[in-house]
This record gives sequence, C-alpha cells and structure tokens, in this order.
Amino acid sequence: MSEKRQAVQYYQTLGVRLHDFQLLGTDDVFTQGLPWGLRANFVHLPTGNHYQSVWVYTPHRSKGLMSGYINTTKTPFITQPSCGILDWFVKRGVPVLTVADVK
Repeated sequence: MSEKRQAVQYYQTLGVRLHDFQLLGTDDVFTQGLPWGLRANFVHLPTGNHYQSVWVYTPHRSKGLMSGYINTTKTPFITQPSCGILDWFVKRGVPVLTVADVK
C-alpha cells in the first residue's frame, strides 16, 4: 500500500472516531510542484471551526517543508498526543487544537 493511501485511510478512520469533528476531505500538499504530504480538513460540528492535519510523507520528513507550509496557511491544526508533534507546534507558536487520543 502506498504511503498516500495509508494516510488517506488513517484520516478516514480518524474522522469517524473523533467526536464532534467531521472529515471534509483530503488533498495533496505541494512545494514547488513536489507533493510531500497529505492534508486532512476537518470541521468541528458544534462551532463550525475548521482545522487541518498534515501527514508528511516519510521521504520528506526533516527537510523543513512543514516549517515552510505553516507560514502559508491560516487554518489551525488539530492533533492528538500520540502523534508526538504537539511540542513542535508549540515551539513555533503554531495554533493547534489537541484532542484526546481515540482508539
């Protein structure tokens, strides 16, 4: 299974499990024509607020692509403690909503 397909399945499953959130869809994240990740777009149903999560494909991790991307987006991020990226967001002052891990 390709990593993109794995990411899509992960977000589809997460979208079902997250209470009060709905997955609106996924799309590729590009820099200079290079697809390096997959963005999942969520809406918080009670408030209508939009959030995103980005899966960076393994070959493109630790290359600064996410750091560049956060400067181009206004949509806050959503994450879970098990993802291990919360500290990365906090260090950079990136708006992020942390929701409890779901099983």
